[in-house]
Amino acid sequence: MKKFLFGAALAVSAISVFAEPDPNFHIYIAFGQSNMEGQATVIEANKVPNENFQVLASMTCQNMGRTLGEWAVAIPPLFHCYTGLSPADYFGKTMADSLPGIKIGVIPVAVAGTSIKLFDKDQYASYLPTTENWLQSKAADYGGNPYGRIIDLAKEAQKVGVIKGILFHQGETDGYSDSWGYTVKKVYEDMLNDLGLSADTVPFLAGEVLQGGQCAGANSQINALPNKIPTAHVVSSTGCAGGSDNLHFSNEGYQLLGKRYAEKMLSLLPSRAPVMSSSSAESSSSAESSSSSEIFSSAESSSSAEIHAAIQPKYSVSKTEKISFHIYDLSGKKIGTFTAQSNNWKAAWKSIQEQYPEGHYCIQKFSR
Repeated sequence: MKKFLFGAALAVSAISVFAEPDPNFHIYIAFGQSNMEGQATVIEANKVPNENFQVLASMTCQNMGRTLGEWAVAIPPLFHCYTGLSPADYFGKTMADSLPGIKIGVIPVAVAGTSIKLFDKDQYASYLPTTENWLQSKAADYGGNPYGRIIDLAKEAQKVGVIKGILFHQGETDGYSDSWGYTVKKVYEDMLNDLGLSADTVPFLAGEVLQGGQCAGANSQINALPNKIPTAHVVSSTGCAGGSDNLHFSNEGYQLLGKRYAEKMLSLLPSRAPVMSSSSAESSSSAESSSSSEIFSSAESSSSAEIHAAIQPKYSVSKTEKISFHIYDLSGKKIGTFTAQSNNWKAAWKSIQEQYPEGHYCIQKFSR
């Protein structure tokens, strides 16, 4: 056993030098400003732990029993020692609940009020001294270099698991021009390069700011990110309740936004499908018979060719057979049924998109 050290004084838990990363430990980087940090008061219901959802402490918080660089069961607050509920909380809970046998980890780094420049490794040193003292103090909790803290923690995390995605919520401070979007693109690409990751396997999920809030104008640039970053996906904040300051989300708003981050991420994991909700008797009985079925996740953005490749080899049915499918939303509620001709999967997928154009869903096909 060996204790790894990095940076000036960052220590992590003992790890076997011979251990291989666990492919069933999925890790996500979460970064941004105050809405990612989390500003809603944490209530007891938010603190119910899930042993399969863990946080890699980005600072030592004695009040939370967390030590910099060590993994712990994720209980809010995740970012700073005395902040609030964040979208990362219910992202992790939803992912862990939806992927049995998979452990979810999050690396949380966020600084309230900051420009995206603080996460640009080529700009942070000149930007930070121009900010207010309170912002500099928050950045100091991350060693004065939040981006560097992300990379240091992520490199250690890669020794025990696999980084699957990057969650981002920032823009209230400076997300009002194309230059912001290009800096976001640079930060994402820097992370990929510094960690030896591929954009094809590590998507970038960006959440909208509060709809109708005082910084809602940033949403136009947030929604334009996929035009600059092909592997960026926008998480809608429509319907996510805001707090009294008309800037941050409420507790319920953070919960819904976090679940939407998870739904988006689940749609990007084609080999996995969300667990069917036991609240629906019909979907529960369907799940019980899963030993004789094939399940896959889908999203509006998936191409016909991708779905064709994903489906046809698994089903191996005769070319003239008609196949019946049940369609469920991500809560496990059945929302429809359709019949497809097995020799024309492209037409089948087009039919699904025409009938169910909104959001993400699961499809289940039963064996004869």
